[in-house]
Amino acid sequence: MRRPDGHEIPEPYAAFVQDYLTTLRSGTEFTTPQDVADAVWRAVTEPDAPMKTPAGADAQRWFREAGPSVTQKDSQS
Repeated sequence: MRRPDGHEIPEPYAAFVQDYLTTLRSGTEFTTPQDVADAVWRAVTEPDAPMKTPAGADAQRWFREAGPSVTQKDSQS
């Protein structure tokens, strides 16, 4: 399977990749360039900013769904 961007997807993974891309495209929450800029700005200007900062509505949802284990790993390093 060849994607429109030219990447070749091995046949055993084609259905998975197609389903995954369809899911991404049908989402209602997205990260915008401004979301990324705001997260980077916070990371470099706020001394107490966490090591992992979700940028955008989709990333914030993923962080909530992942639970505290996502951020606790940083404090153990």
